[in-house]
Amino acid sequence: MSQDFPDLGADPMRVPKVAELVAQDLRRRIASGAFAESGELPPGTVLMQAYGVSRPTLREAYRILESENLVEVGRGGHDAFVRQPSIKVAGRYAGVHLQMRGTTLLDVERARAVVEPPAAGMLAARGGDPEVRKALQEALQRERDSLDDPAAFSHASFAFHDLVVELSGNVTLHAVFGVLGDVVQRHTDVRVAEETQVSPAATDRAALMKGHRAHVRFVEHVEAEDVAAATALWRTHVEAVSHALGSDTDPRGVVDLF
Repeated sequence: MSQDFPDLGADPMRVPKVAELVAQDLRRRIASGAFAESGELPPGTVLMQAYGVSRPTLREAYRILESENLVEVGRGGHDAFVRQPSIKVAGRYAGVHLQMRGTTLLDVERARAVVEPPAAGMLAARGGDPEVRKALQEALQRERDSLDDPAAFSHASFAFHDLVVELSGNVTLHAVFGVLGDVVQRHTDVRVAEETQVSPAATDRAALMKGHRAHVRFVEHVEAEDVAAATALWRTHVEAVSHALGSDTDPRGVVDLF
């Protein structure tokens, strides 16, 4: 006797294709570091036998992973090599997502202000580490070397912000910041280019020195392992940078940068 079921309101289930299942298993193995030592997936013939699939199915699985920038397929499409995952790939996807949602630059800067200060405090707690101190001093030197070039300084300055989050030791925070990075750097580049075109004096050395001095003071707090002072200074600095970029009055959205 047939059993009548109430309407569950569910869409028909989609059964994954075999190639998707193969790609899913290979993705899991890549993420776990199974192929890290050689950097190469097993030969195609081996994978075909292991998964019990045909060559066209394996090639389709390769294409899925290649679209995710996880593998690079060799000539002939028989073998594949593992690519080191880059946060920039996630950043590009995030940038498209923000554009489609009509995200404003102010929204991005507010997210940045949430991420960076806690990371700055975590970094200050590691201020006694010689490697941390060396990395920060080298970053400051790169800034000093670019003070006569506004465009180069903007990149060196952003790299310093990225380093602060990276050296915090919190991998998740750094990944989140990395996702925002492409948008933030494009925003900075656009503003610097506009200001330089309108008035070269708008981005003179004195203005750049102001930002650099804030970084110098921050490093002093880190080396003193003063978590509270480092966090407070970085919060104020990030807010000042956001204001200087004009994001609080700039009506443009993320899409205008691309």
